Amino acid sequence: MPPHALAPLLDRVKDQALRHTLAFGVGIHHAGLAESDRAIVEQLFCDQSILVLVCTSTLAWGVNFPAHLVVVKGTEFYDGKLKKYVDFPVTDVLQARRGGRARVTRRG
Repeated sequence: MPPHALAPLLDRVKDQALRHTLAFGVGIHHAGLAESDRAIVEQLFCDQSILVLVCTSTLAWGVNFPAHLVVVKGTEFYDGKLKKYVDFPVTDVLQARRGGRARVTRRG
């Protein structure tokens, strides 16, 4: 996306880290972002205005993004009730690959 077209969007982004990464063509998406920031990132990625999106597992159950590759870095999460790390259910890992029906590469 040309910098002059991106500038007005960056002015609307509330999260400073997201504003910084978007300037380099990389989006971030997690539950801690404001809803408006998540919407901007989702639209930019769907429009292919940004080609890299780093996100948490919260996005796996959301939108079916046009991803060519999904990299799953780790398949565990911290369960506060159990006070330990536990494996994601297999269905959650499979759901993560919904990104454009992409192949999944496991890292970590």
